[in-house]
Amino acid sequence: QTADTTAPVEYNKEQFCSNIWPFDAPDPFITYDSETGYYYCLFTQGNRLEIYRSKHAADVLMDDDSKIVYEATGANVVWGDIWAPEMHRGADGLWYIYTSSRIKKEAGGEKRVFVLGSLTSDPFGEWEFKGRPAYDIFSIDPTVYTAPDGTQVSIPYTSDTTPSPCGRDGEGSAGVCWGRR
Repeated sequence: QTADTTAPVEYNKEQFCSNIWPFDAPDPFITYDSETGYYYCLFTQGNRLEIYRSKHAADVLMDDDSKIVYEATGANVVWGDIWAPEMHRGADGLWYIYTSSRIKKEAGGEKRVFVLGSLTSDPFGEWEFKGRPAYDIFSIDPTVYTAPDGTQVSIPYTSDTTPSPCGRDGEGSAGVCWGRR
C-alpha cells in the first residue's frame, strides 16, 4: 500500500520548529569539534565572518562567545555580501571556511567562492585568507565533501553550464569542484 501524498499532513509544530536563534541568522552552519568539546556556528552576516561557540548546540548563539575571523574590506578582492559560510576540519587537522562574496565594490557585484584557513587546530585561533579557486565564474553557497583520503571538494552553485573540472565532461554542472588536500 502506498501513502497518499496529496492529503494534508498534520504534525506537531513544537516537534519540528525550534527557535534557538535569538536574532536573524540566515544560512546557519553548525559543526562539533571533539578536541575542544565546542559546537561552532557560522551564518551569513554581510561583511564579516564571525564564529560562535558553545559547549551546548542549543546555546551556540546565546553564550556571547564569538570571534570575528575575517572582515571584507576589499583586500583579496572580497567586498562584502559574504554568504553561507561552512567550516570543515581538513586532513591536516586545520580548519577551513568555504564561503562566497561580492568581488566588486559595487552592490550586486559578481559573487565568487573563497577560502580561509586556520593557522592552528583551534577554530578560535588565528585565520588567514587562502584564496579563490582558479575557475573565475559566478559561484555561491559552497558545501564541502570530504573524501575518505581527506581530500576536501568544494561544490558551489554556479549558473555556468560548461563542463566541470571534476571530470564530468559533457554533463555541464550544477556546481563546480575545487579539491584541496
